Amino acid sequence: MKLLTNVTPLLTPLTGIGHYTRQLLLQIMADESLKECKGISMMGAYEHAELEKLLLPTMAASKGSTSNTTSKTKLINIARQVPYARSIKRILEQYRALQTAKKCHDFLYWEPNYTLLPLENPSVLTVYDLSHLHFPQYHPAERVSLLANKLESSLNQAQKIVTISEYTRNDIVQQFGISADKIDIVSPAVCDSFREVYTSDQLANVRRTYSLPESYILSVATLEPRKNIEGLIKAFSDLPAPLRKRFPLVLVGARGWLNEELEKVLTPLLKKGEAFRLGYVSQADLPLIYAQATCMVYVSFFEGYGMPVAEAMASGVPVLTSKTSSMPEVSQSSALLADPYDRESITSSLLELLEDQDLRSRLSNQGRIIAAEYTWKSSGERLMNTLKQASTA
Repeated sequence: MKLLTNVTPLLTPLTGIGHYTRQLLLQIMADESLKECKGISMMGAYEHAELEKLLLPTMAASKGSTSNTTSKTKLINIARQVPYARSIKRILEQYRALQTAKKCHDFLYWEPNYTLLPLENPSVLTVYDLSHLHFPQYHPAERVSLLANKLESSLNQAQKIVTISEYTRNDIVQQFGISADKIDIVSPAVCDSFREVYTSDQLANVRRTYSLPESYILSVATLEPRKNIEGLIKAFSDLPAPLRKRFPLVLVGARGWLNEELEKVLTPLLKKGEAFRLGYVSQADLPLIYAQATCMVYVSFFEGYGMPVAEAMASGVPVLTSKTSSMPEVSQSSALLADPYDRESITSSLLELLEDQDLRSRLSNQGRIIAAEYTWKSSGERLMNTLKQASTA
């Protein structure tokens, strides 16, 4: 089998789709049944050897890369403000893809990012969630427009569809009438770095680098409305003052969009030292930030999966997450569940978690056991099986 894949998600500081694409490519490129793999992006084509280099640990995962990554993130956020930036990027992708595809007529095309490029190759399409349908107000209008115009035709055109949870598979079936047999689940997994036991020196170095408090509540998410960071901050603000001082809120994640109200509620906590904003952190440091957290809170309104939930579980960190969409499926009864729309529900669950050491220990142990099954090797095998089926369809 020969594979052609869109690697544009790998060209920026990696968010969820970029990490998913990279980890699965690493797995399937090691499979002996894959004869050749090429990449396409708005920047050009990648031959097999060039693609292997692209998949090496990125600058975001290298020591001393924080300033470099922060600069890239700032540029991306500026680019988001440019009118029609997404459309321009799409046109570049299509042009590059068509140039490359002329030489790759016998390749299977894997698109890891929602909509197919205009290629005639048999294809496999990955769709993570349908949040743009359920919560269009939480997405840039240009993205909603692109998905409204292209997603359904892409779903129908693809030989196979990959999604990341049973919840999203059912959603695709209900929203678009696609047969469930056409949709395979290839869930994200957790890197072994989240399961490692780190030395006190390693932990102390990261604590100094980010000026982390002794104990803290961790949030890992892009600062965008769908992640409900504003709701989390308001619920945290309702905790008794001694608990806020003892367990400050540490926010990890790049700035997203529509953050004006979030800034208003966050700023007073930052000034009082009850919250810390780290921004986008090095992938190498993230597991050590998880490892030192008292608990991790992820009360997003809607997720196709909820990667931070799985990462925290693998790290042995007790989790509070939402009772909506896919998050109960990922946590499998090893997390406290709250209503993301109910500020009091989040606050009371946080209070319970912070005041009950036995509960935290139980959730920590259960989470480790469940997350031990979330491996990239297993996910890579499932994706490879799907690709093989599509290539012979």
